[in-house]
Amino acid sequence: MTMASAWYIRAFGDTLVVADGSTARTSDLLAGGTCQHVIGLYFTQLTRANNNLPNKFTSKLLQFYEHINSGRTDAKRFEVIQVFLFPSQQINLHDDSIKQALLNVPWFAMPLHQQIKQIRLMHKYEARDCSLVLIDGSTGKELTRSAKERVLEDAEGLRFPWPTCAPAPAAQKISHLLSCICDRGLLRGGSDSTSLDHETCEDALQDCVIGVYFSAHWCPPCRAFTPQLIDTYNELKERGKKFQVLFVSSDRSVESFKSYLSIMPWLALPYDESELRQDLAKLFDIHGIPTLVILNTDHSLITIDGRGEINDDPLGKRFPWGSPISLLTERTATRLYNTPTVVLFLEGENEEDFNFGKSVLTTAASNAQMQADGFNLYSPIFFIAFDSNTSEWLRDYVGLDDDAPLLTIIDLPLGRISVMEYGVDISEESVNEFVASFLNDTLPFTFIGQL
Repeated sequence: MTMASAWYIRAFGDTLVVADGSTARTSDLLAGGTCQHVIGLYFTQLTRANNNLPNKFTSKLLQFYEHINSGRTDAKRFEVIQVFLFPSQQINLHDDSIKQALLNVPWFAMPLHQQIKQIRLMHKYEARDCSLVLIDGSTGKELTRSAKERVLEDAEGLRFPWPTCAPAPAAQKISHLLSCICDRGLLRGGSDSTSLDHETCEDALQDCVIGVYFSAHWCPPCRAFTPQLIDTYNELKERGKKFQVLFVSSDRSVESFKSYLSIMPWLALPYDESELRQDLAKLFDIHGIPTLVILNTDHSLITIDGRGEINDDPLGKRFPWGSPISLLTERTATRLYNTPTVVLFLEGENEEDFNFGKSVLTTAASNAQMQADGFNLYSPIFFIAFDSNTSEWLRDYVGLDDDAPLLTIIDLPLGRISVMEYGVDISEESVNEFVASFLNDTLPFTFIGQL
């Protein structure tokens, strides 16, 4: 089995259930390990009450499945794996439940004993009953979460597989577009806006972290965020940080554009360069404003959510952002609901404390990301939690006292928590061992509420 195909063993387990209720090897069922087709994860409720009742969308999906695979003598173009949403109340389920669920359909299902994997998949894709998620069979990368709607709209599959998850643009492609922009010239913001030639533009962007700012004066959220961005920009400049912002306007008139640019201390794409503005929006898959895209000095993408980063870090203490370690805030805490999370609780909240947290967590975070190998089902996210209302809420919710420093893995999807043994020194080595135990499934957990 190749590394490219091994992702689906991690996702679904070694075996899947077939229509007669028996099991077969996952690698055999998915085209003998090559897995070149599109896989649809079909999430459905599994209860004694409804597991053999017809479902309108199941009938539509069956018709689509047969149509898209018709006439093929080689491997199927489209395969479906049924993933079950388990009821919140404890009821007796058995393998016949799956056999009933697969009546009259030609695809496969995950077995009951893989309940944890199915819960992980549900949270990963934020799935509900009858959700259909399409993923690339060769890599496990997500194509679209709205496949149910696409099946109903495009029953012939003319645009199948309807990819909506655009990959991050390559640094080389970004660099080429920025070079074209410099060739055409930029404007310098301020009340006396001036034009910059090619050489001056390149000098202004050289070796800088770049924020590509999609915004417009007519947009109230933009007008609210722009002063915050100006404050952060000026703060970073005062500290000697190489940060430049490129304003990409969505204004409706050149007068509005000029008025908006007059308050900005950075660079802007000229208003009449509409084609270049559209090229930038397409390159970064921009669907709303304000959006701040942060690029590294080599023009690789750091984050699409620069706005969120600056809201959480207005003084730019964690500039240029993009670290695998996040600060626990009201905004970022929503990620805990769907993903196991390493949380390091610290007492202080200054830059030195944050740097300590990064120093002990970064290696473990990088190793976890590498182990995910393109399909991230178990890899945790990493947070540093200072004293705050959000931190206090989380402690209360999971039943932790006020001790700090304190290292935990909080797994809200499975309702459990593990705390590093009290008295153990929190270091890069001890954190690596703690996280490795989780990834190897040897870490002891306690159900939340039982601490």
